[in-house]
Formats: sequence, C-alpha cells, structure tokens
Amino acid sequence: MSVAGMNEPLAVREAPASYVLETQPVGRASARHVGLKPDLHGVPQGYKQTEVGVIPEDWEAGNLCEYVEKVGSGITPTGGERVYKKEGHPFLRSQNVGWGNLLLEDVAFIDDVIHETFQSTEIVVDDVFLNITGASIGRSAVADAGSRARGKQG
Repeated sequence: MSVAGMNEPLAVREAPASYVLETQPVGRASARHVGLKPDLHGVPQGYKQTEVGVIPEDWEAGNLCEYVEKVGSGITPTGGERVYKKEGHPFLRSQNVGWGNLLLEDVAFIDDVIHETFQSTEIVVDDVFLNITGASIGRSAVADAGSRARGKQG
C-alpha cells in the first residue's frame, strides 16, 4: 500500500503508541476553548510552532517513515464472509477496531489455508490500526498481547 504524504512531516510524541492514542483529544479546539493563554505569536504556553503546526513542546515533528517499521493494509479473503469459520485463526475486521481499543467479542475466524496465505498481515504487539473506509472511518486501536490475528483492510 502506498501512503500519500509518507515523506510529509508528522507530529510524533516520544511515548508508546497506546499512550499517544489514549491521551490525544479527538477533534480540534483553539487555545481559548481549552483555557490556554497564547504568547505574543499566538502559540499557547507549553506548545511550539513547527512545520506541521502548533504542537506540545515535548513532541517532535518528523517523517512517518522515521518512526514505523511498516505501513500496510489488511487483506480481504476471496469470498468475503462466506469463508469465515466458527473457529480457527482470529481475523480482525474494521468492526473490531473501536475508539482506542480492539473489540474482540465479534471476531471472525479463518482456516489454516487462508491464514497461511496472509503472512504479510500478521498482527504483533503495538501494531496501530486505523480504519480508513466506511462508517467506522477514523477509529483506531493498538494491538496488545491478546490481539494475535490477521487483519483485513478497513
């Protein structure tokens, strides 16, 4: 998968991905809405102006490729829902990505044959999921030790 803007600056905090996702507010707010007093240049105290905009002082701006090992997408098995099983290998879909957590109560399963053909979508601890399509667009979560599965694009 090619990611548009892969070489564009991105604000990143030096912290585990789960901390960043859990502590960052959703949406936008101006300094006056959150009670921050801007300096003479309009930058709130505790923040700094960078090429990506105003960010907290303890964040760094950099390129995404400097902070990740791989950017990829999941795979949808040929046959879609018809190939899901009642048991087997867990298979995460976009509906399993909540707002900051994985929802594993309704996980689908795939058989050994399909599982082995999806090697590039193996989920490991600290993988970050971003829903990129459909009604769940924008939801994100971080994989933990209980998230061993394959992933579908979503």
